[in-house]
Amino acid sequence: MSDFPVLCIRSLDISQASPFLEMAWETIKSKHSDSRLLLKDQPHSSSPMRPDAAIDDAQSELQSASVSHVISWSIPNERTIEDITLLEGVSAVPGPINAVYKLSDKRATKMLFEQFALPTPRWELLDREFTHGELLKPGCRDKLEHELVSHIAFPVILKPLWDCMGHGIEIISNKDQLIKTLSQNQRKNILIESFIDGALGCIEIVGTPGNYFFQPPCYTGQSSQGVRSDFDTIRVCHPGLFSKQLTGEVQTKLILLLNHLGFSGVCCVDFIVTEDSLYLLEINPRISGISCLGSAASGVNSFESTYLISAGRWQAPLPYQSRQGAALQLGGKYADEISPVIRDEGNNVTVYRDNVITVDEKQSRNMIAGGTISSIENVLQSVQHSSLSFIASMLRMA
Repeated sequence: MSDFPVLCIRSLDISQASPFLEMAWETIKSKHSDSRLLLKDQPHSSSPMRPDAAIDDAQSELQSASVSHVISWSIPNERTIEDITLLEGVSAVPGPINAVYKLSDKRATKMLFEQFALPTPRWELLDREFTHGELLKPGCRDKLEHELVSHIAFPVILKPLWDCMGHGIEIISNKDQLIKTLSQNQRKNILIESFIDGALGCIEIVGTPGNYFFQPPCYTGQSSQGVRSDFDTIRVCHPGLFSKQLTGEVQTKLILLLNHLGFSGVCCVDFIVTEDSLYLLEINPRISGISCLGSAASGVNSFESTYLISAGRWQAPLPYQSRQGAALQLGGKYADEISPVIRDEGNNVTVYRDNVITVDEKQSRNMIAGGTISSIENVLQSVQHSSLSFIASMLRMA
């Protein structure tokens, strides 16, 4: 029996991480019986975890001098930063704090993309402390902002510098709309980015410097649909997705970037692809909304991987080991429509989750199923959905 207690912290409903968080927690408790799981930002009574999960309040954990490792399973980035700085001098994953902080800052991440020659949409940051501050005369402020962003053609995307959850993101079509929107947000720092019409994707990277592992890439929707958080859609995780755009060269540069920061943990790289091009958007230095989907496809549990990293036992699986499976995440009406097709595949597909989750105070049925590549492709071929023609063409499914 190992002797160091682990404090695991989770913000947001555990059901959104089920069942892979529970699997990881069972592993930790079996090896470190004094470990604790702390839930934040939700009623403790809402947790589906068994009573022996030892759900305690923050104050009791702060008084626990025996905790020697902290693992954050929280979303968003801001909660992750809170988690890993909760106990001073205690080893934490993800980390180090400077790497997590820099990747949470959209401007710093854009500069890292440029430093490592990774493609990203044309962008500009409006630092409102300066552009709307006291150093400039009032008549100059708006003119300066318009000049600063004039090199980016419409449409453009407006994003808050902080907040990775899609709140405040707007697609702006023309100059009049831009002027109006900027005038309504005079104190918030804003990142303005060229709008790319394409497929939204993400890929999770797990590991430590010199020892990183890529989960299979995920398709999450189309950029023209804007930000969606109700999960009333279809997401696909498949090792063959984006193979033309997410090249070995791009992956090598991402590894160099993470090595440069000394990052340890799990991070999610968001991107957009067109027919021939890839544009990186941001890197969220934490467990993400696709952690369960990637885990279901590869068999490598991202949540448990954070524990292995914390314990110094992490060894990246060989790449071919993550290329044997695929997975689907089905939300709302699509879960109702497609679940019978999944069951027809029998033992070739495992349903990892079939529950009701709450996102932005809206409830939606949510299903995650993983299996052999051929079985998941069989399910995709039987479904009529606007995005699946794109996926079928990318995977060259008959």
